[in-house]
Amino acid sequence: AAIEDRDLMGDGSLRQLAKVTGGRYFDNIYSHAKINTTIQKLTGTYYVLGYVIDEQQDGRFHDVRVDVKRKGCSVYGQRGYFNPKPFSEYSENEKLLHLIDLAMAEKPVLQVPTEVSLTALPIFDKGKSILIAFLGLPRSLALQALANRTEAFCLVFDNQGKTAAIVPLRITDPDLEKDFVQILFAVPTPPGRISCRIALCNMETGFG
Repeated sequence: AAIEDRDLMGDGSLRQLAKVTGGRYFDNIYSHAKINTTIQKLTGTYYVLGYVIDEQQDGRFHDVRVDVKRKGCSVYGQRGYFNPKPFSEYSENEKLLHLIDLAMAEKPVLQVPTEVSLTALPIFDKGKSILIAFLGLPRSLALQALANRTEAFCLVFDNQGKTAAIVPLRITDPDLEKDFVQILFAVPTPPGRISCRIALCNMETGFG
């Protein structure tokens, strides 16, 4: 059946998205020649404005407005931005997405993770491949990462870089009085050449 109502076709949502984010919506994809010309003009002569803001974790929205006095100029930009809210106010799903981003992404979007040393040794026991991993944390980092609720995962990748296994890890009674805290993991792995990554996240503060 043909849908004649533009609101049901999604045009309204796309127009609103473009308006809020400072973009421009082109509704007729068949006019690609005209659209390409317009895009070329828009991106051929423009200024990009940027400024540094002090990040505060209060979740507040801040309006952004730019006025141009020169005639014939247009301004495209988002209406404002939200400060990140405190991690403790995240929903369980938001915390899970935060953890997945930390563990899976080469360059996590939601935070810049602190990298630590990891030593991994493969062993073969009773016909099974096992990875022994030693994770070393300076006490200053251990106090930030190892809270009352710390989630930890070991990700194993095959020789093609594909995820072969994701294993949740339990951290039991780390000695946080030492200057250097060592954590030992034993993880079953598939046979063949592999690489691994271990991600830790303080689920109270979001530190990873």
